[in-house]
Amino acid sequence: MMETLQNFIFPESEQFGSREKYFRASFDGGISENKLQMANASSVVFDTYYNAFSIPLWRERVGLSQANLLMSGSGKVTVALCQFTETGESILQKKEIDLSPKDVSVFEQSLSEAEGLIYPRITATHGAASITAMKWASSAPARHQVKLGLSITTFQRKAFVLPALTRIKEKLLDTAEWREKIDLIVVDNSSDLTKEETQGVKVIPNENTGGSGGFMRGFLHYKNETDATHVLFMDDDAALEMESIKRAYQILSFAEKENTAVAAALFYDDAPDIFLERGASVGKYWVKVEFQKENATDVDTVLKTEQKWAQETPKTAFAGWWFNAFPIKSVKHLVPPFFVRSDDMAFAQFNDFNLIWANGIASYAEDFQKKMTAMTTYLDARNMLLYDALFSSRILSDSYYIAMNRLVSLLSARYEHHQLERMALNDFLNMTPEKWIESASLKEKLPEVNAMIKNERLKPVDYDTSGFVSVDAKAESTLKSLLRMIFLPRKNRTVKSEYLMLPHFNQLAGSKRIFYYLGDKAFIVTVKPWKLFSGLCLLAVDSLRLIFGFKKVKARLLAKFDALTSEAMWQEIFSGGGQDVDKH
Repeated sequence: MMETLQNFIFPESEQFGSREKYFRASFDGGISENKLQMANASSVVFDTYYNAFSIPLWRERVGLSQANLLMSGSGKVTVALCQFTETGESILQKKEIDLSPKDVSVFEQSLSEAEGLIYPRITATHGAASITAMKWASSAPARHQVKLGLSITTFQRKAFVLPALTRIKEKLLDTAEWREKIDLIVVDNSSDLTKEETQGVKVIPNENTGGSGGFMRGFLHYKNETDATHVLFMDDDAALEMESIKRAYQILSFAEKENTAVAAALFYDDAPDIFLERGASVGKYWVKVEFQKENATDVDTVLKTEQKWAQETPKTAFAGWWFNAFPIKSVKHLVPPFFVRSDDMAFAQFNDFNLIWANGIASYAEDFQKKMTAMTTYLDARNMLLYDALFSSRILSDSYYIAMNRLVSLLSARYEHHQLERMALNDFLNMTPEKWIESASLKEKLPEVNAMIKNERLKPVDYDTSGFVSVDAKAESTLKSLLRMIFLPRKNRTVKSEYLMLPHFNQLAGSKRIFYYLGDKAFIVTVKPWKLFSGLCLLAVDSLRLIFGFKKVKARLLAKFDALTSEAMWQEIFSGGGQDVDKH
């Protein structure tokens, strides 16, 4: 009896990337009726993001010593088992086989005798052939009996979460192989999903306490009310290959270390071949992401990503909550009520996880730029400081990072955003454990935050843009941008600029008005030099306030650290209490 490690997958569409993310072939097309159809003398190779077998993963991180390549289909083919390393491709084994409808073990490979990526190169040798299925399996028994609970948190996103539930039910929950291994719940922060809509999937209505509250509610359900051993946090669109969940399950089942957790890479759904992130950690100046903007269809990149952190992940690495599978018994602390932003980072630092990223485990999300709101701007600024108050004393780095963010807002004439970032600083300096818990839902803060952003909010376009000016974007230093924005004479014109977190400043200099756009939404701001100068003065004052006030906030929060990270705190919040941290 062999245990499956990973199935080969063929592309059903281009939703999750181009064909070269799955296989490379000497022919066009080839996929019909879920089979890979091959003409005589055609060949296909699987040195790809979704289908290469990683030695750094399965040997080094998981601890396996042997794997078998199994295939089913029809026709006669020659199969070469190849490996790809920094020095190029070489062949480990080769044979000709007759495919059959049942799985045939093509190769048994000792993992101690391989390096880098291993994969088959298949050629149809005597007429047409078809491949029905392929997988890597092992005769070694799984080390752990895993029951995986999937927890999806949603808020007013039926159009995303309902199709996701359908996919998971059809391809996992309703199959004989997986129905006893995987469970699924939805924590509904908007409380608007019905039992009929969710097709019997358990829904837990919840007050909107953000992602941190939703995911903690899901975690506590699995910990206290089920026999789940592991929990998988997923975003409500759950846009991924179902094989990603299966591979995460198998890694958790076979891993030598009981505290192993599995994370996913992230791609934007409108650029599914390009990494947005493949591993992340807390660096000198906030978050450091790995392999951003690198192409996942390139075999050299696939190899490099597998070799990154091949032995272990750095202490400050963390898994984004768009996909984070972890063992329940390794969780010693929950997260404080961040709402969103920084909660996934804190969760990794609070708890000792052996974090693993693996190619073929990926999520696909909407462009973060399109999700930017007044509240996320506020929380980005506030929660970074709260995170560092719990974990570090790098106040000079924080001051620099915050100053740069506020300088960007001032230089780009987003004066309301600058005021919002200043509000976040003020709220941090006044933060106590009691205030943090009381504001878990942000009900009182939300109107205040939204009221501050009146003119700098993306809305459907209703402008006549025919007279607006376009300026080519180019890289420029912040200092040069500052000098140009201050001293360059301004013309009575409106310049177009895409709404980015870090805009192209050379586009903005020399114009009185800026037309920011993102898709079919936009807003216009007017450049006001006096607001830039007054903002710089406030920035200097606030930097000193932060440097001298940071330690006081840190001391207040750390004095109640156990309460802020306790199950009891969240249970009180969910029951409508959560204000007396001295109880914990």
